[in-house]
Amino acid sequence: MILYPAIDLLDGRCARLRQGHFDDKTVYGIPADQLKAFEDAGAKCVHIVDLDGAKDPAKRQRKLVASLLKATKLKVQIGGGVRTVDDARELLDQGAERVVLGSVLAREPEVGAHFFENFGTRLTAAFDVRVEGKGAVVAVSGWQRAAGALETLIESYRPLGLSRVLCTDIAKDGMLGGSNLELYRRLVSSYPGLEIQASGGVGSLDDLTALKGVPVHSAVVGKALYEKRFTVQEALSRC
Repeated sequence: MILYPAIDLLDGRCARLRQGHFDDKTVYGIPADQLKAFEDAGAKCVHIVDLDGAKDPAKRQRKLVASLLKATKLKVQIGGGVRTVDDARELLDQGAERVVLGSVLAREPEVGAHFFENFGTRLTAAFDVRVEGKGAVVAVSGWQRAAGALETLIESYRPLGLSRVLCTDIAKDGMLGGSNLELYRRLVSSYPGLEIQASGGVGSLDDLTALKGVPVHSAVVGKALYEKRFTVQEALSRC
């Protein structure tokens, strides 16, 4: 299982949101320092989200993102406010390994198809979901609007080259209470050809061990690292 330590960018700093709420945030430090710390600790990959860009694409932190991509040898998976093919190409040209697409895939399937035509496996599809019974509904617009069943969206993009899905259970995000293992088991079982990335809820090393047992392809971990629940080295030993 691959570990993706997370860096969320907000007003030029590292921050973590609780269940995606911008008014419930914790600010931690300088992104360049955190990126170097992850690299020095032995991480091979990092997950970066431009929260300002996610909230308003016109406010993407382009200069900061470019400097981070230039400064690191880590494989960077990055998203936040990517709305056009040119946005994605800019990030890839600057050195990103992969670009994360979220709400645009749920809201604008024709635009989503255009992304896959251009970049294929260089994309990660990110779906934030609310679990309802045995199903999962993708939420957009600040998690206030439903955009269809998770499985329906996955199926719609598979013929276009979808190879990687980052799934976050909204109820678990930022809570440090463990991941939704049932959700990830279902996805891994239903889509054995896809790389399933788990995000949200990891609060302990045992949570990582549980995800590895599912088994998901990768785990995105943020708050637990910033709150010093465990170190990157310890996390890597469980992955």
